[in-house]
Amino acid sequence: MSEEKKETPISESVDALGEVDVVAQTVETPKADEVRKPKNPLRLVVLAVLLIAAIGYGYKTWQYGSTHIATDDAYITSDLVPVNSNISGSVRKVYVADNQHVEVGDLLVELDSAARQAEVDQADANLAAATAAAGGATADVQLASQTGSAQIIQAQQSISLGSSDIAVAEANAQKAASNVISAQANTAKSKSDVSVAIAIVEAKKSTARRAREQLLSIKAQIASAQSSLRAAESNLVSAQAVSANADREAKRAESLTEQGATPASLAEARETAAATAHASVENAKQQVEVAKSMIAQRKSELATAEEQVKEADSGVTQAIAQQASIVNSVNASKAMEQEAKSGLVAAKEAIAAAAVKRTQAQGKLQETEASLKKVTVSENGRANALAKVKQAAAALETARINFENTKIKALVSGAISMKMVQLGQQVAPGQEMMAIIPVAKPWIVANFKETQLAEIRPGLPVEIEVDAIPGVKYLGHVDSISRGTGATFALLPPDNATGNFTKVVQRVPVKIVLDEGQPHLDKLRAGLSSKVAISLRG
Repeated sequence: MSEEKKETPISESVDALGEVDVVAQTVETPKADEVRKPKNPLRLVVLAVLLIAAIGYGYKTWQYGSTHIATDDAYITSDLVPVNSNISGSVRKVYVADNQHVEVGDLLVELDSAARQAEVDQADANLAAATAAAGGATADVQLASQTGSAQIIQAQQSISLGSSDIAVAEANAQKAASNVISAQANTAKSKSDVSVAIAIVEAKKSTARRAREQLLSIKAQIASAQSSLRAAESNLVSAQAVSANADREAKRAESLTEQGATPASLAEARETAAATAHASVENAKQQVEVAKSMIAQRKSELATAEEQVKEADSGVTQAIAQQASIVNSVNASKAMEQEAKSGLVAAKEAIAAAAVKRTQAQGKLQETEASLKKVTVSENGRANALAKVKQAAAALETARINFENTKIKALVSGAISMKMVQLGQQVAPGQEMMAIIPVAKPWIVANFKETQLAEIRPGLPVEIEVDAIPGVKYLGHVDSISRGTGATFALLPPDNATGNFTKVVQRVPVKIVLDEGQPHLDKLRAGLSSKVAISLRG
C-alpha cells in the first residue's frame, strides 16, 4: 500500500491502458486487396471492453487514493512489564521459559530462602523474648506500687498502735516483700523461658515440615525420572526396529541397483535413511543412560532427605520435652510465689499488732514514702521494654516480607520474554530477570508525513495489513496523534540552527487501536511491520 494518495493507482491504470495499445498494435495489418473489407466486429468489442476495464480500474484506484491516507511506516507495539528482584539471593529454581504464558500470581522464580527463614525464626524468637521482658517490667511496676502502698498503710497503723513492736514487724514485712518480689521474678523468668521454648518447638516443627516436603519432592522426581526411563527404553526399542528395517531396505536397494533394476539414487537415499536410523538409535541409548543417571542421583538424595527427616523429628521431640520441663518450672515458681504472698500477709498482721509504736512508725512512714519514688524508675523500664517489643515486631515483619520476596510471582497475565535469569545465578535488588508482554490487546504506531496530518483525526476507521500475516486484513480506528514528531524524541534530535540546514519532511506517530472481536488477533506480535490506510470518510 503506497504512501502517496493518487499517483500510484493512476500510474497502474496508465500501465493497463498501455497494455491495451500493445494488444491493438499486434493485430495483423490487412493485405492490400482486403483494405476495403469491413473490420471484424468481435475485435472491436474486445478492444472496447478492455478500454472500459482499464478506465474503470484507473477510476477506482484514483477514487480510493482520494479518500484514504496510507503508509507502510508502521509497526505493532505493546506494553512490556519488567520482572525484578526486591532482594539479593541465589536463584534456586526457574519455573518458566521464553514465550511461556503465565497468569497473575504464577510463580516465576524462587530464590534460596534458607537464610531468610532463619532471619524470620530469629526475629520471632527476639519478639517472644521482648514480650516476656515487657511483661516482667509491668509486673515490677505493679509490684513496686502495691508494695509501697501496703507499707504506707502498715506504717500508718503502726503510728496508731505504737512503736515498741514496729521494728520487728517491719523487718518481717520487708522479708516477706522480698520473698514475693523474688518469687514473682522467678515466675516471670519461667514464663519467658516457656515462650522461648514454644518458639524453639515451632522452629523445629518448621524444619521437620520442610524436610518432609523435600523428601516428597525427591520421591516425585524419582517417579518422574522412572517414567522418563520407561519412555526412553520404549523409544530405543522403536528406534532399533526402525534401524533394522532401514538396513534391510538399504541392502535390498543396493542389490537392485547392482542388478540395474533401480537407479543408484534410490540406494543412496536408503543408505542415508539407514544412517539416520542408526543415529536415532544412538540418541535413544543416550536418553536411556541419562534417565538411569537421574534416577541414581535422586535415590542418593532420597537417603539424605530421609536422614534429615529423622533428625528433624528427633529435634522436635527433644524441644517438646524441654518445653514440658520448663512448664513444670513455671508451676513450681507459682507455688513459691503463693507461699511468699502468704508470708507477706503474716508480716502485715504483725505490723498491725506493733502499730502502737507511734514514733518508730512515723519514721517508717517517711521511709516508705521515699521508696515510692522507685516506681517512676520502674515505669521508665516498662516503657523501654514496650518499645523493644515494637522494634522486635517490626524486625519480624521485615524478615517475613524478605522471605515472601524469595518467591517472585507474575504481576500481570501474559507471555514471558527476554528471560535472562539462570539456575544458581546471584541476583541483586532491582535486577531485571525477565519481562512479561501482557495479554492486553496490542496497538499500531503509524508514522505519517506531516503533510498527511491535515485530515487525520481520532475515531477515523483504519485498515491494517501485517507483513507477517498475508491475506488477513484487520480493522481499527485512530486513537490519538502524538504531540511531537519522531525526530523530537530521538536520542540526538536535529538542530536546525546549523549553517547547512536542509528541510526534511517530518513524520508524526499516530496511535491506532484494533477493533475487538476480530479473528486472528492472537497472531499479532509486538514489533511486526504493517501497512495502514485511514479512511477519510469516517
